[in-house]
Amino acid sequence: MPVPQVRPNVHRFARRVAARLPGTWTADARPPVNPFGTDYSEVWDSQILDWATTEFSPWKAAVLTGPHGERLLAIAHPTRHSDFIIGALAPPGHSGRPRGDEAAPLAITVPPDPARAASLVTRRFLPRYDNATAEVHHRHEHGEHRHQPAGPGGGGRASRVQQPAPPAATTRSGPRH
Repeated sequence: MPVPQVRPNVHRFARRVAARLPGTWTADARPPVNPFGTDYSEVWDSQILDWATTEFSPWKAAVLTGPHGERLLAIAHPTRHSDFIIGALAPPGHSGRPRGDEAAPLAITVPPDPARAASLVTRRFLPRYDNATAEVHHRHEHGEHRHQPAGPGGGGRASRVQQPAPPAATTRSGPRH
């Protein structure tokens, strides 16, 4: 008789990752909002996190909140039972649908070891998040909008209106470790 696989505790994992990220991060459980799953309308991704929350509607998730208002979503990977996916929730000022926005920082799959996961988030994900949020803030300040196709979840690739490139992103104060 096969042994059922135990799903990892997302909130405990997120708390341990948050403790290892640069600055002061917190992790809070994201409770379901309806009996059919959680509302993931703020997912800001066009690949793996979008896919996982659309196709599998994870019942449990955690939101990591950073020292500068960053909001990341952590979920258990739906097909790799020991891994997690960490990606972004749309920042304030984001116009349009965050799902399918190709300017979004791509979520990453991380191992169940919180130290390794935090290192990957710090080195690979947070720099992309900084650049993407800088672009959102630039567009918001200048009244520019990214046009996205109609349909549920934004569906598909976004097309960009020809506009001057945003200024180079600046990083948060202090080095990342």
